[in-house]
Parts: sequence; structure tokens; C-alpha cells
Amino acid sequence: MHETLADAVRALQAEADVQQTLKRAIDLATTLIDDCDFAGVARVHRDGTIETAASNNPVVVRSDELQSELSEGPSLLAMWNEATVYSPDVETDRRWPTWGRQAADTLGIRSMLCYQLFTSNTSLGVLSLFSQHPGAFDRDERTAGEVFSAHVAATIADANDQEHLHSAISRRTTIGQAEGILMERYDLTAGQAFQVLKRVSQARQVKLHDIADELVRTRRTPGV
Repeated sequence: MHETLADAVRALQAEADVQQTLKRAIDLATTLIDDCDFAGVARVHRDGTIETAASNNPVVVRSDELQSELSEGPSLLAMWNEATVYSPDVETDRRWPTWGRQAADTLGIRSMLCYQLFTSNTSLGVLSLFSQHPGAFDRDERTAGEVFSAHVAATIADANDQEHLHSAISRRTTIGQAEGILMERYDLTAGQAFQVLKRVSQARQVKLHDIADELVRTRRTPGV
């Protein structure tokens, strides 16, 4: 199990962006945890709605929707109250009586295992593992899932940081290109060109990067 888990972690870290990381995570979870029939990652918003970020079965999406509609369910509990939520039989689980019965009757879900994906700084969402059989996910599987979910959270956080960095570099490059166009066109200094972009941004109430992007794409001087 440890060797398989190590391979799974390496596979996660090889993905290029957040969405690919999420997709690989749920596929690996289904492979790594024997009793897991399908899996999903959801983002839970402050208003209680759940957004399915990645899934490998339509049942996952409908489960998230049902939890949003009923304001109860294991993903909500994992997000706001407990880092790990385990239910050996959702149909009889008293923590979410309405969702549990409907999930079992209409979706065929019987056991669930949910992990809050978090780092030391921020919560990222919930990794949910589903089984169509009651009594699934023994102690060893729950432990493996806990270790795996911690690696998933760390990998997602790192991928987010990389995407933010790349985005920031891209924005700075675009603004620099726009400044260059204005400097050449109107014989301005870099500071003066930046102030022109800033004034247009404020007057039009449009982000400075978007003003710069418009200029670079169209080569037309942005007006108020």
C-alpha cells in the first residue's frame, strides 16, 4: 500500500495545472482505495451550495446537487465541521436523514468517505469517495485515504500558487508591452505611459491589465 501511495503522489505532482490535478486525484483515489467505486472533489461555498470541481461518475454530481438542495450531507459536514466524515451506510445515517435515504434510493450510494482538503492556510474543498455497498472502507482504507487526501491538498495548493505566479507574470508582461507601444507612439517615459494606462483604467472602471491587453491586441490607443 505504501509503495502504491508513493506512486500516486508522484503522479499527482506530475500534473500541469489544478484541473488536471483534480482529475488525476479522483482517478487515483478510485484505484488506490479498493472499496471506492467513484470519487469527486467539490468546492463548498459559504452559502452552502456545492460546486463539483471534478468527478468520474454522474452520481457524484447529482450527490453534490442533492446536498445543496437539502442543505445536508457528508460533504457539507466535512467542509465546515469535521475534517474526516465516514458513513458505513448513508441510508440509515442519522446525521443527514433526508439526503441519506434519497442518495441510497435514487443514486445507489451506500457508503461514503469524505476528507476536507486543507493546508495550514486555507481550506480547498472536499474529496469524497463513494461505494455502492454498505460497510465499505475499513480502517486501513480510511487511513490510506487520509494520507492521500493530505497529499492532494498540498499538491492543489502548489498548483494554485504556480498558476497565480504564471498569471502575474503574464499580466506584467502585457502591461510592459502596452507601455512600450505608448512610449514609442507618443514619446513618453515608462512612468508616463503607465500613468496613461492607470488613468484610463480608473476612468473606465476597467482593470489596468484589461486596458493594456486591449491596446496590445488592437494597437488602438484606449480612450475614456
